[in-house]
Amino acid sequence: MNGIEKRKYPRYEVKFLVKYKEADDSKPKWNVSQVKNLSLGGLAFISAEKYSQETTLVLKLQLPHAGLESAKNEILTLAKVKHVHEKHLGADSYIYFTGVAFVEVDESNKSQIQAHISSLPNKS
Repeated sequence: MNGIEKRKYPRYEVKFLVKYKEADDSKPKWNVSQVKNLSLGGLAFISAEKYSQETTLVLKLQLPHAGLESAKNEILTLAKVKHVHEKHLGADSYIYFTGVAFVEVDESNKSQIQAHISSLPNKS
């Protein structure tokens, strides 16, 4: 690794839940995980499944500040897996730190993400 930052947007440590599933998965079941960091360009979360790079996921975000406006104010977006880091928990148990880049984010959703980032106490 050469130490050059490839991200277009800075990322911020956060903790909220994300629902996700593969875009081509016709099953109605969503996985739920904790988001570790967020930017205008994507996010990272913990997954029990290892996804291949460029896998397209459907994400449902419920940003903490959005709950003040409406309990159903979810952000639904597509994202592509950009990196996966495996962590061995013991025996045959693993978790995967999964970084994704947003593929489709409309202006309203982008504004909600920006508002959440602006409200963070630890932002630079």
